[in-house]
Amino acid sequence: MTKAQEMLKADIEKINDEDTIEKVRIFIMGILAQQKLEQPHKPPEQTA
Repeated sequence: MTKAQEMLKADIEKINDEDTIEKVRIFIMGILAQQKLEQPHKPPEQTA
């Protein structure tokens, strides 16, 4: 984990407001979805 990721994780862990926590979750899910869309599609590997 990078230093920036560690700092972000520590900041998120300090949040006590449920609405803010939910917004952070939605934001992170959006980032992960965008990254998945940007990655080239790989067909599933077939095992013989």
